Amino acid sequence: MAPSKSSAYATINELNESKTSGKIKARVSRLWEVTNPYVQGHLICIDMVLIDEEGGYVHATIYGNSLIERFRSRLTEGDVYVMNHFAIESNKSLYRVVSESKIMLKFQFSTCIKKIASGNVYGVLMNESVEKDSTAIEIRDKSENIIKLKLWRHFSADYNEQMKEYRASMKLDTSSSSKVYINLDFPEINELKSLLRKPKTVNKGFFYEYCTKSVEKSLTVYRLELLVKDASGATILTMFNDEAKMMDPSSEDYDFIPSLL
Repeated sequence: MAPSKSSAYATINELNESKTSGKIKARVSRLWEVTNPYVQGHLICIDMVLIDEEGGYVHATIYGNSLIERFRSRLTEGDVYVMNHFAIESNKSLYRVVSESKIMLKFQFSTCIKKIASGNVYGVLMNESVEKDSTAIEIRDKSENIIKLKLWRHFSADYNEQMKEYRASMKLDTSSSSKVYINLDFPEINELKSLLRKPKTVNKGFFYEYCTKSVEKSLTVYRLELLVKDASGATILTMFNDEAKMMDPSSEDYDFIPSLL
């Protein structure tokens, strides 16, 4: 096994049992603890699935209390690491985590890991290119950075299936164990949406991401929904603009009713 000519790291698909180790750059796409169901609190090992930028993936394991304590706090699901000096062994014949792989990796005391990137990627889809076995996408994050990603094999297929209804107005790089969510109700996503709803000044006008149109003037409008109850029941009352501005949400005068009503 030798690293690719264009890279200082070997790809996962280049790893084999003829060498005792290798140096790879991979994301911890899944990370979980394996416990003994018959002995309470007995941790057997820590298992993970590693994925590299070429879409190769492999099962890696940390076995033994000393090794678990050594690496447990240093690994986080979703982060990218450079790893070397691990053992390369034949994959399990039963209960394979990655069924199609011929090998698996085992951490040892000489194993070195270094985190080089962390977290998930959030952004607005800007462009996409669908190929035979992959989909290349570009997203823009809240700092206006353009991030290029690539989805491989079944992740590409899953993404394209989910994106069918959005393709009329939209355009996303992954590997085997990534998860793709569309319009996820998540704090970072909601923050990004709120930022995009704000108009931007463009050539003395305003541009809105959601409607993809530029306008000369920006008009602030108000919309207020009220839950109105009486002895017979309840209903939702919607007020707009001037009438909505008459209501002060911070007021403690709950008996106040605008004369218009």
